[in-house]
Amino acid sequence: PVTIDRLEDENTFVRQHAAEVLREITGRNFGFRANASPRRRKKAVLAWRRWYDEQQAGKAEEVPEGRTLLEPSRKASKETTGEEKMRGRPVNTAR
Repeated sequence: PVTIDRLEDENTFVRQHAAEVLREITGRNFGFRANASPRRRKKAVLAWRRWYDEQQAGKAEEVPEGRTLLEPSRKASKETTGEEKMRGRPVNTAR
């Protein structure tokens, strides 16, 4: 939710960057435009918060007892970055 909070930042650049990060991670945008009127931004931010809450509610039912949502899967390889472990997507860091 921190990134969603940044959609309401006073700085347009911060809002734009937060929107890009969210879009990259989720593939969604909910019509957010960093330079839109405060009213239009608020509507998109509410959509983001609603989506986030729905995701958290769904995951709460799927998390096995004793584990957390951000705990890496057992399938994560040694070459998986910390961020990608949280998403459950191993990446090859060798270049």
